[in-house]
Amino acid sequence: MEVCLWLITSDRVFNPKQEYIMPVVRVSWFEGKEHAQKAAVAAEITESIVKNTGTPAEYIYVIFEDVAPSDWAGAGKLFGETPATP
Repeated sequence: MEVCLWLITSDRVFNPKQEYIMPVVRVSWFEGKEHAQKAAVAAEITESIVKNTGTPAEYIYVIFEDVAPSDWAGAGKLFGETPATP
């Protein structure tokens, strides 16, 4: 039985057995995207990294973080809040 250890850091994955540094791309966006949308985005991100760095696709990871609008703020205001009417 072979055990493979993966260490995950904020921006890369390191596989001690193979000694590869592998890109990890995190996509944070509002929840509600469909599976097909995520698949298309993951494919395009992977293709771009392969094309621009030569990293084999099997070593590229894309992680989707679906965030509720009420859990994300911009300019000091939560996106899930309805603006007050004057």
